[in-house]
Amino acid sequence: MTQIETTPRPLTEVTRDRLREMILSGEISAGARLAESHLAKALGVSRTPVREAISQLEAEGLVGRHAGVPQVSRLTVDDVMDILHVRLLLETDAARRAATVAPKTSIFLDLRQRFREFLAGAPPSPAAHFEADQDLHTAVVEAAGSPLVLDIVTGLKSRTRMFGQRSIPERFEAGCREHLAIVDAILDRDPVAAGEAMQSHINNARGAILDHLARR
Repeated sequence: MTQIETTPRPLTEVTRDRLREMILSGEISAGARLAESHLAKALGVSRTPVREAISQLEAEGLVGRHAGVPQVSRLTVDDVMDILHVRLLLETDAARRAATVAPKTSIFLDLRQRFREFLAGAPPSPAAHFEADQDLHTAVVEAAGSPLVLDIVTGLKSRTRMFGQRSIPERFEAGCREHLAIVDAILDRDPVAAGEAMQSHINNARGAILDHLARR
């Protein structure tokens, strides 16, 4: 566990972001208790920013409490189904709208190039792949023009981040091709194809996550 470096950002914010990353990456496992004193020592901060960070992560749904003790929330199969069902509805519609409203072409051309390079060369690091995945889904919803939907999708997507390239590597190539299909449809201004591509992508991701959970 790496200590937090000196930064001009508020310490609670930095601590929250570091703890969130540790949870989403699996460094702190689901169900693990979050002891303020242990985390404060490991991160090189006082207990106050740790306590405040835990409270904020609790509001995000990443942390829950058992007998009053904070611990990393566990995602059940029902949780995954609910999250991806809502994402399916919101992001399928967003993809259709993005293909209709003529979004900033440069963003989607850049995304197309990144995913093509991923497929043509050595697989990227999990962090680089996550960034490209996040950029794509953000670009689609932003192009659709709904800040509220963007907030909802971003929050839901963070809940399933642990099911990425690191934990389900077999989804990497298929996921890249699905992303390219979404980008191509949006650049072609084809709302039907864009919606179908997004729907297929999220359904395939849901199937892979459920298979992964069944094997654990």
